[in-house]
Amino acid sequence: MTVHPAYVFGTPWSSPEADPDELGGKGASLVAMAGMGLPVPPGFVISVSACRSYMRDGWSEEIRTAIHDGLDQLEAATGKVLGNADAPLLVSVRSGAAVSMPGMMDTILNAGMTAEVAEGLARSSGDPVFALDTLRRSLLGFAEIVGGADPRLLQNAPAGPTVPTIEDLGPHCTELTEFLINIGNSAPREPRLQIIEAVRAVFESWGSDRAITYREIEGIDNALGTAVSVQTMVFGNRGERSGTGVAFTRDPATGAPGLMGDFLVSAQGEDVVAGTHASRPLADMASLWPEQWEQLTQMSRTLEHQYQDMMDLEFTVEDGVLWMLQARRAKRAPAAVFRSAVDMAVDPDMTVDRAEAVRRCEHLMGTPPTITTSTDGSAAVVIGTGLAASPGIATGELCLDPDSAVERAARGVSVILVRQETSPADIHGMAASSGILTTLGGRVSHAAVVARDWGIPAVVGAAGVAFENDNAILVGGHRVEIGDVISIDGATGEILLGAHITAETPIPEFATIDAWSRQINAEAADAPDLPPPPPMTTPVLVSDVMRCIVLKGMTTAEMVATMTASDLQTVTGHLETLQRNEMVIAAGERFRPGEFARDLVHGAWVEEGADICDALNGILDTFHQPNMALKELMIDWQIRTIDGEEVPNDHSDVAWDRAVLDRLATIVHEPAVYLVQQLTELVPRLGVYLPRLQFALDQAVSGDTRFVAHPLIDSYHTAWFELHEELIHMCGRDRLTETEAGRA
Repeated sequence: MTVHPAYVFGTPWSSPEADPDELGGKGASLVAMAGMGLPVPPGFVISVSACRSYMRDGWSEEIRTAIHDGLDQLEAATGKVLGNADAPLLVSVRSGAAVSMPGMMDTILNAGMTAEVAEGLARSSGDPVFALDTLRRSLLGFAEIVGGADPRLLQNAPAGPTVPTIEDLGPHCTELTEFLINIGNSAPREPRLQIIEAVRAVFESWGSDRAITYREIEGIDNALGTAVSVQTMVFGNRGERSGTGVAFTRDPATGAPGLMGDFLVSAQGEDVVAGTHASRPLADMASLWPEQWEQLTQMSRTLEHQYQDMMDLEFTVEDGVLWMLQARRAKRAPAAVFRSAVDMAVDPDMTVDRAEAVRRCEHLMGTPPTITTSTDGSAAVVIGTGLAASPGIATGELCLDPDSAVERAARGVSVILVRQETSPADIHGMAASSGILTTLGGRVSHAAVVARDWGIPAVVGAAGVAFENDNAILVGGHRVEIGDVISIDGATGEILLGAHITAETPIPEFATIDAWSRQINAEAADAPDLPPPPPMTTPVLVSDVMRCIVLKGMTTAEMVATMTASDLQTVTGHLETLQRNEMVIAAGERFRPGEFARDLVHGAWVEEGADICDALNGILDTFHQPNMALKELMIDWQIRTIDGEEVPNDHSDVAWDRAVLDRLATIVHEPAVYLVQQLTELVPRLGVYLPRLQFALDQAVSGDTRFVAHPLIDSYHTAWFELHEELIHMCGRDRLTETEAGRA
């Protein structure tokens, strides 16, 4: 795989096309915003292909050259030079995969910092406090993220006086550097080497436990890799006219229009999202910095119309100047999915139509979001409050440790995970919890963003909650021990002692989306018959026909023609050849494998996958999640629950069947399209499965329900099973072992 040169953005020369598959989501957003004329600090992107090369072959001179080339162009564009005390260039080094993974990978800020540069910053800014703060952030961040230093040791780093003079700065730089040397985690003095090591650390973080766990939960392919954005630093920690924040163009909990988020004065980006600081509501910017607030409002509208979606924005204000650092489609709570989809579909300034609104919501139609309200007779009492971060009411046993949350949840216990703040290392415990409560952070902190995305009720920034050792919390005059039952209300921010009795009703927007969906399906049912799948462009071989016979066990020539997207005459000729060689035996109009056919086909599968086994195994592992979803879906297609009793599905309940088909189209078929496209790049003949699956889905949605799972036609389940079977064997596995392992 070729490692592309650095992709430069925000400079006087042209920017590349914003391809997220190559530039990652963050890099593509920076390129796109720069191309739109928005204020973006210049920088460059080390591509996803470079990361894949690193994961496969390790560090290379090609990657090093790409970084040096990007830095050369960045110095030329900015007039700043790495390591130059009079005009220093400092950069941020950030990850950015094509699929958003908030907080899961590493970020290094202020890379390129040295003691000499700190003194130069103090002179040029006239603010030694700012210079020392930037030096501390750089060295301590490098030590923890790149050097792997224990964060607990770094808490003992010398802080220096509150207001050092420029003359005092040198000794404090020395003191901090010596501290890091003593714990074995000092940063390289050469700025370019710092940046190279930072890029390598970001690549490494793709394989961290927290990132892998998140991808498993989200069904993200482990083979994708991440790009790295290297961007000129802008300093939100440069005094009272500087700051940083995160803004959503609509409320990510409810979908209500209007900017919502958090910001901090005299701070850098990680201070907001890490949840370690008491941030301010974004709306406070309107009175504090009215000019920058108006700019941010206008840019948020521009970006929402550009992407035709609700956006999550990161920004920094440096000495009164607003800079945009990221724009991505916002992760949002299920209620916000419906509200934003409906609002955009009826907004004449947006191009989102009703069909697109339905598509955005269809994966939630089977279990629509609800409004949760208290009912009379609840024994729970309010003992504290925090910020409402993710709607819903959750009840469970108090749990203070993510590992314990996983263990308790595995035993069927509902838990409320309580933390000072969450970090990516807590992701496994968050996924296992019924609700999340933090004592620090705001509505754009790590805990809030992840909880909303996963539909987990959350309350954050509950400053009145204190920890008593590792056994209990103190809140509102109550001591609550591990295992005690508490409740949280993610819509009001309330913390309650005891179980909260609630009632749930669907959100109003559900009825709107449901009505639009019915109308669209009715129109589709009246459409003319769909054409058959297009024929394959590659010729069908005798081996392809024999493989189909082995997959089926016994089948007709017509079915083989369908499976191979071939004409019946070609298939019949190949079957005659196979019969002469006793590889296929005729039984009336059907054909079954001969004595040696299975061994030959199985051997061919293994040989076909031998050179690409690692890639195929990665795809097979990714295949597991939609495969499990299909198995659950097929049960619901065949069995309904009426008055608490399971009965065969006679398909008389149109709403039930529609909900199952909606799940088939989204949680199964959408990832299937991506997986088959990946497979086709490796094994072109497997491309026939995509039109087979699409045709079966289209027929089922159009009203011919046989195409869901009927075994004697080319139904969706039939094509899916055969694709899975081929993939299993090409990976050198067998279905029995896969089944015993819970993967088939």
